[in-house]
Amino acid sequence: MRNRGVLRLLILCLVVGITLPAADGKGGARAANADGLPFRCFTDVWTDSFQADDPVYERKTGQISWVLEAKQEVHGPRYEAVLTDPDGVQNAVVEVAFVPKAAVYAKGAKLKAVVTLNVGDPEKGSKLTIRARKRE
Repeated sequence: MRNRGVLRLLILCLVVGITLPAADGKGGARAANADGLPFRCFTDVWTDSFQADDPVYERKTGQISWVLEAKQEVHGPRYEAVLTDPDGVQNAVVEVAFVPKAAVYAKGAKLKAVVTLNVGDPEKGSKLTIRARKRE
C-alpha cells in the first residue's frame, strides 16, 4: 500500500518535470530570454495583431528588436515597453518604435518593432513587458 503512494508521487513528479519545461509561452503569452537577452520579454499583447519573431538584443546600443508580420490590418499601433527589476519595481517605460512608421499596416505587412533602453544598466532588469499605450 505504501509503495503505491510512492509510485504515484514519482509518476506525478515525472509528468510535471516533462510538461513544465515545454510550457515556454510559444502558444499564447510569448516569453523569451534566448539570443543572449539578460531578461525575459513578454509580448503577448501582440498575439492578436502580429506574428513576432524572437527578439534580438544589441548590448552596445541597448536596443531590442522584433520582426513582426501583421495578421490583419492594424491601425496606428501604440505600445510601450516596461522594464522591471526582480522585485517588480519599474526601471523604465519607453515607447516601442515601428520601422517603417505608418498609420496603417496591411495584413501581411512586415515591420520591425524597436525598444531602446536608455537607462542605467538595463541588464539588471528581470522582465520586459510590452503593453498597449494609452492614447493621449
